[in-house]
Amino acid sequence: MSEPVKLDAEVFSQLDDQQWRRLGVTQTFDRLLIEAVGTAPGPAAAILEAVGRKLTGGAVRFWELSFPQLLRDLKRRGVVTGEDGALGLDAGFADKLTSMQKNLREGVSHVDPHLTDDEVHKLVADREQREAAKKEAQKKVKTPKAPKEKAPKAPKAKGSTVLRKRASEESAEEKKVDTAEVKEAPKASKSTVKAGATVAPKIESVEEKTPLTKLFTSIRLNKLLDCLDNNALMVSQLESRLELHDKDLTRFLNVTNACGVTRATADELYELHFEGRQWALTKDQDRRMKLPELVKTLRNKAKELEKD
Repeated sequence: MSEPVKLDAEVFSQLDDQQWRRLGVTQTFDRLLIEAVGTAPGPAAAILEAVGRKLTGGAVRFWELSFPQLLRDLKRRGVVTGEDGALGLDAGFADKLTSMQKNLREGVSHVDPHLTDDEVHKLVADREQREAAKKEAQKKVKTPKAPKEKAPKAPKAKGSTVLRKRASEESAEEKKVDTAEVKEAPKASKSTVKAGATVAPKIESVEEKTPLTKLFTSIRLNKLLDCLDNNALMVSQLESRLELHDKDLTRFLNVTNACGVTRATADELYELHFEGRQWALTKDQDRRMKLPELVKTLRNKAKELEKD
């Protein structure tokens, strides 16, 4: 196992989101832990306390709960080395970080150094040709279909006109007979109506709700955890990401808020709460296995809320 390395705080302050991703680190808590270990190697308790001082509110509790799992993952990935008594940054990861920053400062190209200038120009030309062909294909408009010619109407026979006139006269006579029968029928008294007939109750139109089995699914909850992992979003943004609208989205967020998965901020944004933060920190493989439990919990909570 390589010896832990100590780096200046300035090295980490220069890292932006894209550079962190190039290093394979995407989670906020992972970045805080790596920065603390890289600038001040030491016991796990000291690292835990140092990062906790930078956080506020419920984030401190999230950090304390997730610290052991974060540390195990970073050790497994070869980012952090050492035992709990003396943690430090792995030499290989530190070298990768410093080399990346050096290449960015010197403007080193990422093109294969073994390629000749002609080969590079050929690659660029091929790419431009593919893009031009793709744009040209998108511009093509489908040719409209020719309108169907209507067949000429056959001339009406004289005999059919006579038959129609007779049929219309017969229907007129039948209507007269029916009207006379209706006039002669005795009117039912109010008492007869009360005793013999019951007035059908008015049926109010009820808007159909999306079933809970379709509203709360593992796929939709996974999208929620991913999109709120590092951001707080508005309701309109959640509509497109979760593919829910109006009342269904309101039902969904009411349940996730009640179960501590999400919460609304003072700015009318939605973010992950304590329960949701724990799920967001779970590894992808473990999350896929355990997410059905959360789905079941949310469906049961939704049933309780809708009964009330």
